[in-house]
Amino acid sequence: MNQAEPRAGVMQEREIFTREFDDPDAYTVANGLFSARVPGALPSFRARVTRADLGRVKVRIGEASSAVTMIGGIPNLHAFSFSIRDSAPRMLSGHEVSHGKIFHHRPNDIMFGHSPSGRPWPFATIALHFPTLAEAGASFGGRSLSPPRDDARLFDASAPAFQRLLTLLKDAQRVTMANPMIGMADASSRALSGVLLDGLLDCMERGEARHDRAAQRRHRRVVTRLDQVLMERPEQTMCLADMCSEIGVSHRTLHMACQEFLGMSAMRYARMRRLDTVREALKQSDPRRASVTDIAMRFGFWELDRFAAAYRQRFGEPPSSTLRRDFDWRGSGSSHVRETM
Repeated sequence: MNQAEPRAGVMQEREIFTREFDDPDAYTVANGLFSARVPGALPSFRARVTRADLGRVKVRIGEASSAVTMIGGIPNLHAFSFSIRDSAPRMLSGHEVSHGKIFHHRPNDIMFGHSPSGRPWPFATIALHFPTLAEAGASFGGRSLSPPRDDARLFDASAPAFQRLLTLLKDAQRVTMANPMIGMADASSRALSGVLLDGLLDCMERGEARHDRAAQRRHRRVVTRLDQVLMERPEQTMCLADMCSEIGVSHRTLHMACQEFLGMSAMRYARMRRLDTVREALKQSDPRRASVTDIAMRFGFWELDRFAAAYRQRFGEPPSSTLRRDFDWRGSGSSHVRETM
């Protein structure tokens, strides 16, 4: 993640496309900025991502039919996320991001995103290298507009500035979807980058910024450590006391941190993680040599009827279907992706 930071004036590789998905993991991977993990598949899922790497500025615009919980790494860049339509707020790393607010992710950190309402959150993310924002901000307002790299920020943009940014994004998306080669050309890429950057800076300059509270920073560390512990011990069923002892916090602190960042209890999150691990194991197994029972019990699911019901509720199919289908698909080249250029 510690990639080199280019000079602001140096143009980087450009890429523009729009793709549609029926798989939330593929939808997340297509973002290309966040190395995010989706805890659980979603039945009847549909989504679309527009991805435009315009040299100095990287843009992502995404919409999904269901609310997607994401946990993953933030790149070594300034990355700003916000809703593109008036919708229920989304929690991003402990911050409530409603329409009209812009969230600056803490670079080189873990991102936690969930939607308390369960409703989708159509979003856009604008990312750029640190020197690019520093130089553009200095020339834009005569002062530094760059958020610090060791903290998150929530910008409450003025309504006119935010609406202008949304209009610019909509125009850029329409142009690049109609003719991606327009954005690939040097002159038009510079022009698109410039207007989007100006729109973002206008929101930052005219808006109010709120930084992480001390409690949010503590809770982020707690949830990050919990995720690490569960990842290191995928086959171990941990009780709440074990988790608290391993992380070094009280039950109350762990509960508050998980509710704030994950929207669920630590025990429910741990169970979801184990279900996800079982699903991955089923996908990688040969049904001629492995059974659902063996795999479920390996990851601590001893009550098989309850496991099967929980698996079906979470993934929209019985575990036996995952085992058979993914083995059959392995050589089919199915990608769950449809591309529009």
